[in-house]
Amino acid sequence: MQKMYLFIPAIIVLSVFPAGCAVKAASAYTSQPVSKPGDTPTPAPVQNPEPDAASKPTYAPAPQPAMTPAANAGGPAGNPGAAAKLSNSDFTVFIGGKKIKPGDDIENAVEARGSDYEYSEAISCEHDGMDKTYSYNNVEFYTYPDGSADRIDEIMLITPDYQTYKGIGVNDSLEKVIDAYGAGYSDKNEYYITYEGPGGALRFYLTGDTVTGVSIARDGYQKDDNSAVIPTGTGNEELDKAIGDILSQIIKPGMSGEEKLKAVYNHMLDYGWRPMNVDLTGGYTDQKIAELALYLVRNGKGSCEHIACLEVELIRALGYEAEPVIGQRTAHGVFVSHHWARVYIDGVGYNFDPGFVFLKTDEEIISTHHS
Repeated sequence: MQKMYLFIPAIIVLSVFPAGCAVKAASAYTSQPVSKPGDTPTPAPVQNPEPDAASKPTYAPAPQPAMTPAANAGGPAGNPGAAAKLSNSDFTVFIGGKKIKPGDDIENAVEARGSDYEYSEAISCEHDGMDKTYSYNNVEFYTYPDGSADRIDEIMLITPDYQTYKGIGVNDSLEKVIDAYGAGYSDKNEYYITYEGPGGALRFYLTGDTVTGVSIARDGYQKDDNSAVIPTGTGNEELDKAIGDILSQIIKPGMSGEEKLKAVYNHMLDYGWRPMNVDLTGGYTDQKIAELALYLVRNGKGSCEHIACLEVELIRALGYEAEPVIGQRTAHGVFVSHHWARVYIDGVGYNFDPGFVFLKTDEEIISTHHS
C-alpha cells in the first residue's frame, strides 16, 4: 500500500508519497489530530541527535508534478539501468539507538522516539482497521493495520536530525546523494530522485540541488512519462503544465468524451491517500481547488479533498464543467466523511469517484454516497 505524502515546497506545503491507499481509499477520511504530550524522547545516537526545539518545523519538500523518467532528467547524468548501491540496511534509520524500518510495529518507533507526537487516523481502504499518522517535529510515520498491530508503511525525515543509513539527510546535496547511492536510480527529475530495491524505496525530495525531505517506504512510487504540454486554464502555471503532461499521456486521438473521462478516472487510481486535515473554511473556491490539486500533483498522494480537486481540474481541462462534492460514503458498513467530484454533461450532474463511482447520478448512488 502506498500512501500519499502531501508536501508543499518551500512555497507551501503530504508525498505520495508515499505510503498510503490508492485513490479507492480516498473516501474513508475521518481523521482528527490529537496532541499526545509524553515523556521526553530517548536521546538518539550521536549521528542522529534529537532536537532541542519544542515546536515542529515547517517541512517543505519539493513539488512532485507529472514525473519525468531519470533518463530525461537534468542534473548529473544518470543510468537508470545501472544497479543502485542498496542493501536492506539502506531502508532503515537509527532513532533513539534503534534501527527502525518500514514493516516494523509502530510501537518500536514510539518506544525509540517518545510519545510527544501528533496523531491522526482514518478507516483503511485496503485493510481491516485504521491507517494512522504519527507526527514528530523531525520525523513522521505512516502506518497500516496488520491484525492487532500497526505497521510502518513510510518514514519521512523532515529535518537534518535524522539521516539514512548511509548518512544522507535534509540539507545534503544531490551530489552527495548520488555519491552514496550511485547512478542506478529508478526515477529522477528536478523535484526528487528515487532509488528502489528489494527492501523498499528511497526518495530524496529536492529544491535545486539540496535535499529537503527523505522518504523511506516499503513500496515504490508512481512514475509518469513527461510529454507535450496541453494548455489548460487553472491560473497556476505549474499546475497547468502538470495537467497538460498528464492529459498528453492518457488521452489518445479518436477518444470519445466518455473515454477521456474514463482515462482520467483510471489515472486517478494511481495516486495514494493518507489522512490529512484540510482547511475548507472558505469553501471550494477556484483558488483552493487549484491549491489542493497542485499539492497532490507535487506529492503523489493526499486526502480525499486533494484527490477530488485534481479530478475536477483534469475534468475541466477536458472542457467539462466540474466541482468538488462534500458528502459521505459507506466504508466498512458505516457512512464516513468523503469528498469526490461531479461532472456536468448536458446540464446533468454525474458523480465521479475513482474506485467507486463512474458517471452515476445522485439517485443511482444513494445507497453508497450522500451529498
